Amino acid sequence: MLERYMNTLNLKAMKYVHIDNHKLSLTVYGTEFLILQSSEGLNLIPLAESIYQANLPFAEEVIGTEKEICIKLANDFDIKAKELLTSIKTEKKQSQKIYTLPVFFNEHKDWANLEAYSKKSRGEIINEMVSRTFQFHMYGFLPGFLYIKGLPEYLHCPRKSVPEKRVEAGTLAIGGPYLGYYSNPSPGGWHSVGSCALKVFDKTSLPPVKIQQGDALKLVSIPEKEHQILLTKNLQLTEYG
Repeated sequence: MLERYMNTLNLKAMKYVHIDNHKLSLTVYGTEFLILQSSEGLNLIPLAESIYQANLPFAEEVIGTEKEICIKLANDFDIKAKELLTSIKTEKKQSQKIYTLPVFFNEHKDWANLEAYSKKSRGEIINEMVSRTFQFHMYGFLPGFLYIKGLPEYLHCPRKSVPEKRVEAGTLAIGGPYLGYYSNPSPGGWHSVGSCALKVFDKTSLPPVKIQQGDALKLVSIPEKEHQILLTKNLQLTEYG
């Protein structure tokens, strides 16, 4: 019992841990949480996925972001738990998939903010967006909310100081360095640029979102009439194109 207690104290004093050749800072908060952060500026989402898939007995929940991993502990983080954690290897990703997102770039009032911030016209911004290849980065604050990387820096418009009370499902919006996709209606402080009729979240399916971190997204501009037709088809993102 005393040995286990001393081992736990030693681990709590540990500042760094090596997992899959990555040096990560380690902070243990009592018996509740463990935080891992990259000392090398690495994207930790793939590692978080590997830790989650490993079903470690001490990990009740695993929450991964680009900069850190939070593990909710089911029991004490001891020497055995540390050995299991450091044995994790990042899973090799399957070939990147490319999805097409048909967007009706509507005349939303938020365009005024984007034009003022970027010093570009709405048409110039749309042309830039459809010429780029974006990348799905991570899930967000709501089920099916997508964070999408690839915006040019001049479009990194800060989020609104006063959020909207309701943003419709299917809205594509800009918030800081990301494009965001609202799969469900919710309050939101991002700048709306258009609407998409495709579904990316299906609560009856496992997993409910098929797109994976690192997959590519190409935007295409479509007229309102085509957007309305797509709405009647109720297609999933994986069914389009």
